[in-house]
Amino acid sequence: MEKINTKIKKKLDNIINLKKELKNWKDLSEKEVFELIKNFEKTPRDEGSNWYNEVFTDNEFATILLKIGKEYKSNTKMNVYVISSLGNMMSRYNLKETKNIYEYFLDNLHEKGLSVYVSLFFTDLEHFANYSEKWDYIMSVKDMKPSKIGESSFETIIKSRKDNIPNKYKSIVNNHFIMKAEKANSEYGKKHYLDLAEEFK
Repeated sequence: MEKINTKIKKKLDNIINLKKELKNWKDLSEKEVFELIKNFEKTPRDEGSNWYNEVFTDNEFATILLKIGKEYKSNTKMNVYVISSLGNMMSRYNLKETKNIYEYFLDNLHEKGLSVYVSLFFTDLEHFANYSEKWDYIMSVKDMKPSKIGESSFETIIKSRKDNIPNKYKSIVNNHFIMKAEKANSEYGKKHYLDLAEEFK
């Protein structure tokens, strides 16, 4: 059996400890919970390892994160960390998507300060297939703030679904990439965006 190296062991112990502390979140102040969530959120984004699979596919712990997000609904930064934690646990470690996770993302779909972070993961959720306003939603992502994240998220979604874009949305995508080409500060960037625009004529 492969032996865990010291660096991974240290990180794994840290994740296990953060999870343990967060399981007792009801006994902590909002500030204490925030600091724990902030530190935990970095871990599923960190360099990956199979050693982390078990700690990040724990649906019982995912439920705790959802409860924290709902309890502190008005704490935008707290919820950014909850969204990022759950999103990365699903996309990088195959945490099982549940109806409750989907509904949490759905509830924050248009929330100020949260919507752009939801967009990074929402269209990859299994339940998104049944979302009735798919393409109107996808087109709205490019206008989300902060603009840099919104535009990047939009472009990632478009590239992954370019063969399925309904004709009526292609001119919007084309215009977006032409605008990006005009703003590009290098010939490479300009060409990159013009080539993308061409795909949606």
